[in-house]
Amino acid sequence: MRRAILLTSITVCFVFGADFQAFKQEALEHFPKLLQQKGKIAIAKENQAKLLRPLNPQLEILGSRYEDGSGFETTLQIPYRLPDYMRDLKKRAVSEVEVQKAYEYVLKARFRKNLELLYTRYVYHNKLLAPIHAEIAIYKRLLAIAKNKYAKGYGKYIDVLKLQAKLLMLQKKVLDRENEAVKALTKLKKYAGLDRKIEPGSFLYTKYTLSGKINPPEFNWNAKKQKQYAYLAKEQSHTIKNINFTINYEKEPSSGIVRAGLSIPLPINKPKQEVAIAKMKAQNAALELQLLKNRYAVELGGLQKQVQMIQKSLDLLQKTKKKQKKLLDLYIASYKIDQSTLLDILDAQEAYISIEKEIVKKLFLLNLNQIQINYIKGQYND
Repeated sequence: MRRAILLTSITVCFVFGADFQAFKQEALEHFPKLLQQKGKIAIAKENQAKLLRPLNPQLEILGSRYEDGSGFETTLQIPYRLPDYMRDLKKRAVSEVEVQKAYEYVLKARFRKNLELLYTRYVYHNKLLAPIHAEIAIYKRLLAIAKNKYAKGYGKYIDVLKLQAKLLMLQKKVLDRENEAVKALTKLKKYAGLDRKIEPGSFLYTKYTLSGKINPPEFNWNAKKQKQYAYLAKEQSHTIKNINFTINYEKEPSSGIVRAGLSIPLPINKPKQEVAIAKMKAQNAALELQLLKNRYAVELGGLQKQVQMIQKSLDLLQKTKKKQKKLLDLYIASYKIDQSTLLDILDAQEAYISIEKEIVKKLFLLNLNQIQINYIKGQYND
Protein backbone atom coordinates (compact mmCIF):
# COMPACT_ATOMS: atom_id res chain seq x y z
CA MET A 1 0.00 0.00 0.00
CA ARG A 2 2.78 2.39 0.98
CA ARG A 3 4.60 1.58 -2.25
CA ALA A 4 1.47 2.33 -4.28
CA ILE A 5 1.06 5.67 -2.52
CA LEU A 6 4.72 6.52 -3.16
CA LEU A 7 4.43 5.65 -6.86
CA THR A 8 1.27 7.74 -7.14
CA SER A 9 3.03 10.68 -5.45
CA ILE A 10 5.95 10.42 -7.86
CA THR A 11 3.59 10.28 -10.85
CA VAL A 12 1.66 13.34 -9.65
CA CYS A 13 4.95 15.16 -9.08
CA PHE A 14 6.09 14.65 -12.67
CA VAL A 15 2.68 15.20 -14.25
CA PHE A 16 1.69 18.37 -12.43
CA GLY A 17 5.18 19.79 -11.90
CA ALA A 18 7.74 19.35 -9.19
CA ASP A 19 7.10 20.88 -5.81
CA PHE A 20 9.46 23.83 -5.38
CA GLN A 21 11.01 22.54 -2.16
CA ALA A 22 11.77 19.20 -3.82
CA PHE A 23 13.06 21.07 -6.88
CA LYS A 24 15.29 23.20 -4.64
CA GLN A 25 16.70 20.16 -2.85
CA GLU A 26 17.43 18.34 -6.10
CA ALA A 27 19.10 21.42 -7.54
CA LEU A 28 21.19 21.80 -4.40
CA GLU A 29 22.47 18.24 -4.72
CA HIS A 30 23.63 18.87 -8.29
CA PHE A 31 24.89 22.45 -7.94
CA PRO A 32 28.34 22.47 -9.62
CA LYS A 33 29.90 25.03 -7.27
CA LEU A 34 28.94 22.90 -4.29
CA LEU A 35 30.40 19.81 -5.91
CA GLN A 36 33.60 21.78 -6.57
CA GLN A 37 33.65 22.95 -2.95
CA LYS A 38 33.34 19.38 -1.70
CA GLY A 39 36.45 18.68 -3.77
CA LYS A 40 38.22 21.62 -2.11
CA ILE A 41 37.26 20.26 1.32
CA ALA A 42 38.73 16.89 0.36
CA ILE A 43 41.94 18.63 -0.80
CA ALA A 44 42.10 20.57 2.49
CA LYS A 45 41.80 17.30 4.42
CA GLU A 46 44.62 15.78 2.38
CA ASN A 47 46.74 18.88 3.06
CA GLN A 48 45.91 18.48 6.75
CA ALA A 49 47.14 14.89 6.69
CA LYS A 50 50.22 16.05 4.78
CA LEU A 51 51.05 18.74 7.34
CA LEU A 52 50.67 16.34 10.26
CA ARG A 53 52.46 13.46 8.58
CA PRO A 54 55.54 12.32 10.59
CA LEU A 55 58.88 13.39 9.16
CA ASN A 56 60.96 10.67 7.58
CA PRO A 57 64.21 9.56 9.26
CA GLN A 58 67.45 9.90 7.31
CA LEU A 59 70.10 7.22 6.95
CA GLU A 60 73.61 8.04 5.79
CA ILE A 61 76.23 5.38 4.94
CA LEU A 62 79.82 6.33 4.22
CA GLY A 63 82.63 3.94 3.25
CA SER A 64 86.27 4.56 4.25
CA ARG A 65 89.65 3.24 3.08
CA TYR A 66 92.54 3.13 5.52
CA GLU A 67 96.24 2.09 5.08
CA ASP A 68 95.65 -1.01 7.12
CA GLY A 69 92.22 -1.87 5.81
CA SER A 70 88.73 -0.50 5.18
CA GLY A 71 85.79 0.68 7.27
CA PHE A 72 82.46 2.42 7.14
CA GLU A 73 80.33 4.93 8.98
CA THR A 74 76.55 4.85 9.43
CA THR A 75 74.47 7.77 10.70
CA LEU A 76 70.74 7.63 11.48
CA GLN A 77 68.87 10.89 12.03
CA ILE A 78 65.36 10.73 13.55
CA PRO A 79 63.46 14.05 13.39
CA TYR A 80 61.13 14.92 16.23
CA ARG A 81 58.60 17.78 16.25
CA LEU A 82 58.42 19.63 19.54
CA PRO A 83 55.08 19.20 21.40
CA ASP A 84 54.24 22.94 21.50
CA TYR A 85 54.86 23.30 17.79
CA MET A 86 52.91 20.12 17.02
CA ARG A 87 49.93 21.45 18.97
CA ASP A 88 49.88 24.72 17.01
CA LEU A 89 50.45 22.90 13.71
CA LYS A 90 47.38 20.74 14.38
CA LYS A 91 45.27 23.84 15.07
CA ARG A 92 46.40 25.42 11.82
CA ALA A 93 45.76 22.23 9.82
CA VAL A 94 42.28 21.76 11.29
CA SER A 95 41.40 25.44 10.77
CA GLU A 96 42.14 25.24 7.03
CA VAL A 97 39.56 22.45 6.68
CA GLU A 98 37.06 24.39 8.80
CA VAL A 99 37.38 27.44 6.53
CA GLN A 100 36.51 25.35 3.47
CA LYS A 101 33.55 23.76 5.29
CA ALA A 102 32.29 27.20 6.37
CA TYR A 103 32.47 28.43 2.78
CA GLU A 104 30.39 25.43 1.70
CA TYR A 105 27.60 26.75 3.94
CA VAL A 106 27.99 30.18 2.35
CA LEU A 107 27.52 28.66 -1.11
CA LYS A 108 24.49 26.65 0.03
CA ALA A 109 22.82 29.66 1.64
CA ARG A 110 23.44 31.90 -1.37
CA PHE A 111 22.12 29.22 -3.71
CA ARG A 112 18.94 28.74 -1.68
CA LYS A 113 18.36 32.48 -1.47
CA ASN A 114 18.94 33.08 -5.19
CA LEU A 115 16.77 30.12 -6.15
CA GLU A 116 13.89 31.46 -4.03
CA LEU A 117 14.33 34.92 -5.53
CA LEU A 118 14.16 33.52 -9.08
CA TYR A 119 11.15 31.35 -8.24
CA THR A 120 9.39 34.35 -6.65
CA ARG A 121 9.93 36.36 -9.83
CA TYR A 122 8.51 33.44 -11.86
CA VAL A 123 5.42 33.35 -9.60
CA TYR A 124 5.09 37.14 -9.88
CA HIS A 125 4.87 37.13 -13.68
CA ASN A 126 2.29 34.34 -13.57
CA LYS A 127 0.28 36.15 -10.89
CA LEU A 128 0.10 39.21 -13.16
CA LEU A 129 -1.82 37.10 -15.66
CA ALA A 130 -4.83 36.98 -13.32
CA PRO A 131 -5.62 40.73 -13.52
CA ILE A 132 -5.36 40.58 -17.32
CA HIS A 133 -7.78 37.64 -17.46
CA ALA A 134 -10.08 39.51 -15.07
CA GLU A 135 -9.89 42.50 -17.40
CA ILE A 136 -10.74 40.28 -20.37
CA ALA A 137 -13.76 38.93 -18.49
CA ILE A 138 -14.97 42.49 -17.80
CA TYR A 139 -14.53 43.53 -21.44
CA LYS A 140 -16.37 40.43 -22.68
CA ARG A 141 -19.22 41.27 -20.31
CA LEU A 142 -19.28 44.85 -21.58
CA LEU A 143 -19.08 43.71 -25.20
CA ALA A 144 -22.13 41.51 -24.72
CA ILE A 145 -24.00 44.46 -23.21
CA ALA A 146 -22.88 46.81 -26.01
CA LYS A 147 -23.93 44.34 -28.72
CA ASN A 148 -27.30 43.81 -27.05
CA LYS A 149 -27.89 47.57 -26.80
CA TYR A 150 -26.87 48.08 -30.42
CA ALA A 151 -29.13 45.27 -31.56
CA LYS A 152 -32.05 46.90 -29.76
CA GLY A 153 -31.35 50.22 -31.44
CA TYR A 154 -30.24 52.41 -28.54
CA GLY A 155 -26.57 51.46 -28.42
CA LYS A 156 -23.55 52.75 -30.33
CA TYR A 157 -21.61 50.65 -32.78
CA ILE A 158 -18.50 52.61 -31.85
CA ASP A 159 -18.73 51.10 -28.36
CA VAL A 160 -18.72 47.62 -29.87
CA LEU A 161 -15.63 48.42 -31.95
CA LYS A 162 -13.80 49.95 -28.98
CA LEU A 163 -14.41 46.87 -26.86
CA GLN A 164 -13.41 44.49 -29.64
CA ALA A 165 -10.17 46.43 -30.12
CA LYS A 166 -9.51 46.39 -26.36
CA LEU A 167 -9.99 42.61 -26.26
CA LEU A 168 -7.46 42.15 -29.06
CA MET A 169 -4.94 44.30 -27.18
CA LEU A 170 -5.55 42.30 -24.02
CA GLN A 171 -4.87 39.05 -25.86
CA LYS A 172 -1.51 40.53 -26.85
CA LYS A 173 -0.91 41.49 -23.21
CA VAL A 174 -1.52 37.89 -22.17
CA LEU A 175 1.04 36.64 -24.69
CA ASP A 176 3.58 39.26 -23.59
CA ARG A 177 3.10 38.37 -19.92
CA GLU A 178 3.33 34.65 -20.67
CA ASN A 179 6.57 35.38 -22.51
CA GLU A 180 7.92 37.15 -19.40
CA ALA A 181 6.91 34.14 -17.31
CA VAL A 182 8.74 31.81 -19.70
CA LYS A 183 11.86 33.97 -19.47
CA ALA A 184 11.65 33.94 -15.66
CA LEU A 185 11.25 30.15 -15.65
CA THR A 186 14.21 29.77 -18.00
CA LYS A 187 16.40 31.84 -15.66
CA LEU A 188 15.27 29.71 -12.73
CA LYS A 189 16.07 26.45 -14.50
CA LYS A 190 19.36 27.79 -15.86
CA TYR A 191 20.55 28.83 -12.41
CA ALA A 192 19.36 25.56 -10.85
CA GLY A 193 20.95 23.54 -13.63
CA LEU A 194 17.79 21.43 -13.88
CA ASP A 195 15.27 21.14 -16.69
CA ARG A 196 12.26 20.14 -14.64
CA LYS A 197 8.61 21.07 -14.97
CA ILE A 198 7.66 23.27 -12.04
CA GLU A 199 4.30 24.88 -11.55
CA PRO A 200 4.05 28.54 -10.52
CA GLY A 201 2.21 28.16 -7.24
CA SER A 202 1.60 30.83 -4.64
CA PHE A 203 4.24 33.13 -3.23
CA LEU A 204 6.52 31.36 -0.77
CA TYR A 205 5.70 33.65 2.17
CA THR A 206 2.39 34.97 3.42
CA LYS A 207 3.59 35.79 6.96
CA TYR A 208 6.60 38.01 7.44
CA THR A 209 9.02 37.52 10.33
CA LEU A 210 11.05 40.64 11.01
CA SER A 211 12.73 39.98 14.36
CA GLY A 212 15.69 37.70 14.98
CA LYS A 213 19.45 37.59 15.40
CA ILE A 214 21.68 38.64 12.52
CA ASN A 215 23.59 35.55 11.45
CA PRO A 216 24.37 35.33 7.72
CA PRO A 217 26.75 32.51 6.69
CA GLU A 218 29.57 34.98 5.96
CA PHE A 219 29.90 35.66 9.70
CA ASN A 220 31.02 32.14 10.50
CA TRP A 221 33.19 31.97 7.38
CA ASN A 222 35.08 35.17 8.24
CA ALA A 223 35.40 34.11 11.88
CA LYS A 224 36.95 30.82 10.72
CA LYS A 225 39.34 32.70 8.43
CA GLN A 226 40.38 34.93 11.29
CA LYS A 227 41.17 31.87 13.43
CA GLN A 228 43.01 30.23 10.53
CA TYR A 229 45.42 33.17 10.16
CA ALA A 230 45.80 33.50 13.92
CA TYR A 231 46.77 29.82 14.16
CA LEU A 232 49.10 30.26 11.18
CA ALA A 233 50.83 33.18 12.92
CA LYS A 234 51.23 31.12 16.11
CA GLU A 235 52.61 28.16 14.17
CA GLN A 236 55.00 30.38 12.19
CA SER A 237 56.24 32.06 15.37
CA HIS A 238 58.05 28.91 16.54
CA THR A 239 61.77 29.44 16.01
CA ILE A 240 62.59 25.81 16.74
CA LYS A 241 60.00 23.48 15.22
CA ASN A 242 61.78 20.15 15.42
CA ILE A 243 65.04 18.55 16.57
CA ASN A 244 66.97 15.53 15.27
CA PHE A 245 68.11 12.58 17.33
CA THR A 246 71.34 11.21 15.85
CA ILE A 247 72.85 7.74 16.20
CA ASN A 248 76.26 7.18 14.59
CA TYR A 249 78.32 4.05 14.25
CA GLU A 250 81.84 4.18 12.87
CA LYS A 251 83.82 1.01 12.08
CA GLU A 252 87.55 1.20 11.63
CA PRO A 253 89.92 -1.72 10.94
CA SER A 254 90.94 -2.06 14.57
CA SER A 255 87.98 -0.57 16.44
CA GLY A 256 84.33 0.54 16.35
CA ILE A 257 82.75 3.68 17.76
CA VAL A 258 79.09 4.33 18.65
CA ARG A 259 77.90 7.91 19.03
CA ALA A 260 74.53 9.36 20.05
CA GLY A 261 73.65 13.01 19.80
CA LEU A 262 71.08 15.68 19.39
CA SER A 263 70.84 18.19 16.52
CA ILE A 264 69.15 21.49 17.37
CA PRO A 265 68.60 24.27 14.77
CA LEU A 266 70.07 27.65 15.60
CA PRO A 267 67.29 30.30 15.15
CA ILE A 268 69.54 33.08 13.92
CA ASN A 269 67.04 34.35 11.33
CA LYS A 270 63.63 34.34 13.00
CA PRO A 271 60.42 34.13 10.86
CA LYS A 272 59.33 37.71 11.60
CA GLN A 273 57.92 38.40 8.14
CA GLU A 274 55.86 35.20 8.01
CA VAL A 275 54.35 35.95 11.42
CA ALA A 276 53.64 39.58 10.49
CA ILE A 277 51.91 38.58 7.24
CA ALA A 278 49.72 36.01 9.00
CA LYS A 279 48.76 38.51 11.72
CA MET A 280 47.84 41.14 9.13
CA LYS A 281 45.63 38.62 7.33
CA ALA A 282 43.94 37.77 10.63
CA GLN A 283 43.37 41.47 11.30
CA ASN A 284 41.92 41.98 7.82
CA ALA A 285 39.51 39.08 8.38
CA ALA A 286 38.44 40.62 11.70
CA LEU A 287 37.85 44.01 10.03
CA GLU A 288 35.89 42.34 7.23
CA LEU A 289 33.72 40.60 9.81
CA GLN A 290 33.01 43.85 11.64
CA LEU A 291 32.20 45.60 8.36
CA LEU A 292 29.76 42.81 7.45
CA LYS A 293 28.06 43.10 10.84
CA ASN A 294 27.58 46.84 10.38
CA ARG A 295 26.30 46.48 6.81
CA TYR A 296 23.87 43.69 7.58
CA ALA A 297 22.56 45.53 10.65
CA VAL A 298 21.79 48.58 8.50
CA GLU A 299 20.28 46.45 5.72
CA LEU A 300 18.07 44.49 8.12
CA GLY A 301 16.76 47.70 9.69
CA GLY A 302 15.94 49.09 6.26
CA LEU A 303 14.21 45.90 5.14
CA GLN A 304 12.11 45.77 8.31
CA LYS A 305 10.90 49.34 7.76
CA GLN A 306 10.14 48.60 4.10
CA VAL A 307 8.07 45.55 5.02
CA GLN A 308 6.05 47.55 7.54
CA MET A 309 5.35 50.32 5.01
CA ILE A 310 4.50 47.86 2.22
CA GLN A 311 2.07 46.04 4.53
CA LYS A 312 0.30 49.30 5.39
CA SER A 313 0.11 50.16 1.69
CA LEU A 314 -1.24 46.69 0.95
CA ASP A 315 -3.97 47.05 3.58
CA LEU A 316 -5.09 50.33 1.99
CA LEU A 317 -5.06 48.74 -1.47
CA GLN A 318 -7.27 45.88 -0.27
CA LYS A 319 -9.80 48.35 1.13
CA THR A 320 -9.67 50.48 -2.01
CA LYS A 321 -10.14 47.40 -4.18
CA LYS A 322 -13.49 46.61 -2.52
CA LYS A 323 -14.75 50.14 -3.04
CA GLN A 324 -13.54 50.25 -6.64
CA LYS A 325 -15.22 46.90 -7.38
CA LYS A 326 -18.55 48.21 -6.13
CA LEU A 327 -18.12 51.35 -8.23
CA LEU A 328 -17.31 49.30 -11.33
CA ASP A 329 -20.35 47.05 -10.84
CA LEU A 330 -22.59 50.13 -10.46
CA TYR A 331 -21.22 51.66 -13.66
CA ILE A 332 -21.81 48.41 -15.57
CA ALA A 333 -25.37 48.15 -14.23
CA SER A 334 -26.00 51.78 -15.19
CA TYR A 335 -24.54 51.20 -18.65
CA LYS A 336 -27.17 48.56 -19.31
CA ILE A 337 -29.90 51.17 -18.96
CA ASP A 338 -27.86 53.92 -20.64
CA GLN A 339 -27.28 55.95 -17.47
CA SER A 340 -23.46 55.80 -17.73
CA THR A 341 -21.08 55.95 -20.65
CA LEU A 342 -18.56 53.40 -21.81
CA LEU A 343 -15.81 55.89 -20.93
CA ASP A 344 -16.97 55.92 -17.28
CA ILE A 345 -16.76 52.15 -17.16
CA LEU A 346 -13.36 51.98 -18.84
CA ASP A 347 -11.92 54.48 -16.36
CA ALA A 348 -13.39 52.56 -13.43
CA GLN A 349 -12.20 49.17 -14.62
CA GLU A 350 -8.70 50.44 -15.41
CA ALA A 351 -8.48 51.79 -11.86
CA TYR A 352 -9.71 48.45 -10.51
CA ILE A 353 -7.25 46.39 -12.58
CA SER A 354 -4.35 48.69 -11.68
CA ILE A 355 -5.15 48.05 -8.00
CA GLU A 356 -5.11 44.28 -8.66
CA LYS A 357 -1.69 44.58 -10.30
CA GLU A 358 -0.39 46.78 -7.49
CA ILE A 359 -1.49 44.21 -4.91
CA VAL A 360 0.44 41.49 -6.74
CA LYS A 361 3.47 43.77 -6.89
CA LYS A 362 3.29 44.48 -3.14
CA LEU A 363 3.11 40.76 -2.36
CA PHE A 364 6.09 40.25 -4.69
CA LEU A 365 8.12 42.94 -2.89
CA LEU A 366 7.20 41.53 0.52
CA ASN A 367 8.47 38.12 -0.54
CA LEU A 368 11.72 39.55 -1.94
CA ASN A 369 12.32 41.37 1.34
CA GLN A 370 11.46 38.31 3.41
CA ILE A 371 13.92 36.16 1.46
CA GLN A 372 16.71 38.67 2.08
CA ILE A 373 15.72 38.93 5.76
CA ASN A 374 15.84 35.13 5.99
CA TYR A 375 19.36 35.18 4.57
CA ILE A 376 20.55 37.84 6.99
CA LYS A 377 19.05 35.94 9.91
CA GLY A 378 20.74 32.70 8.84
CA GLN A 379 17.62 30.78 7.85
CA TYR A 380 19.48 29.17 4.94
CA ASN A 381 22.55 28.16 6.95
CA ASP A 382 21.54 24.53 7.52
